[in-house]
Amino acid sequence: MTLAEISLGALILAIAVSCVSQMNVGVLALALAWIVGVFIGGMRVEDVIGTFPVSLFLMLTGVTLLFSQAQLNGTLDRVAHRAVRLCRGNVGLIPIMFFVLACGVASLGPGNVSTAAMLAPVAMAVAGRASIPAFLMAIMVGNGAQAGSLSPVAPTGIIVNALMTKIGLTGHELWNYWTNLSAHAAVAFAGYLMFGGIKLFRRSYARAAQPVGAAAAVSAAPVGHVASPPAETIDPVPDERLTAYGLVSAVGRVTDTTIAIARLLYSGHLTRYPDVKLVISHGGAALPMVLGRLRRSFATAPAQNKNPMEGFKKLYFDTIVYDAATLRFVCEQAGVDKVVMGTDLPFTIAEPEPVTFIDEAGFSASERDAILGGTAAKLFGVRS
Repeated sequence: MTLAEISLGALILAIAVSCVSQMNVGVLALALAWIVGVFIGGMRVEDVIGTFPVSLFLMLTGVTLLFSQAQLNGTLDRVAHRAVRLCRGNVGLIPIMFFVLACGVASLGPGNVSTAAMLAPVAMAVAGRASIPAFLMAIMVGNGAQAGSLSPVAPTGIIVNALMTKIGLTGHELWNYWTNLSAHAAVAFAGYLMFGGIKLFRRSYARAAQPVGAAAAVSAAPVGHVASPPAETIDPVPDERLTAYGLVSAVGRVTDTTIAIARLLYSGHLTRYPDVKLVISHGGAALPMVLGRLRRSFATAPAQNKNPMEGFKKLYFDTIVYDAATLRFVCEQAGVDKVVMGTDLPFTIAEPEPVTFIDEAGFSASERDAILGGTAAKLFGVRS
């Protein structure tokens, strides 16, 4: 076998090992290059070391490090979320936006592989919330990243252009980039059309939760709404206004719950699926307090939203408010028969003595029994 054939075999071996193990393929490739060059090819150590592309290595390392920092500090996630907002709720535009975003990021330096790894989690999460087919979103993100892969500053583009220069083909950097981008754009948008992208324009992001309501209506099972876990565990762009003072549990969850349920009320979601039973955590958050504002807002623009009171009558609430006067106010707004005991376990803010807390609110015996289990038993169809 010639040295070239042995080198090719070593490269195939490195690729195969990377597919079936966690070994760093770069370290393995360096070891194989040493073995093939020095021990099989009889080359001098200096000659083997001299073939290492130091300038290319430093450039790729620097660019990768830069974009890794951008991912870790949340910059890329913020950009992705801003891009989704630019779609203004048009579901059909969201996959297209992710194609453009992936192409742009890949073209700036990290290349196709790193870009896909960084954007795919955010893209698939958005696809799930907006009811966009996962395969369609994967096509757009994957081809978007590939479309920017031959950028003159991307890893693949740098390698390809260097190889072309060695064989005398210079001055084609931008042409290579453009033709590759065009080819992947054609593939991406063909897939977009084939897998129902046009139909997505008929829906808005605000209505993407309808299938969930339909499923709940069919099952006839109560659905409990619990506000999000700590921002940094579920939202790739945590709100620094909350994390700076530990306000995620004290304020953040309340805000998230209020906004989410207000959207459900104004969208008419609860009246569209009359069999859905929704239990709102944190005593409905700020919803009982702002109910008057929601009602007034609807009165000033009735054509824009649904009547929030129609949906509010269908809601149930828990007792996780940590204040007896607040709990009584929730019961006044919703009715005692719409309140069930909650604890907020396993979070550290949990109510340590939920039954004692309810007793301190001064309910009658029948009201107390309903809150402590009677209403919940009816909701879940539990027979005593």
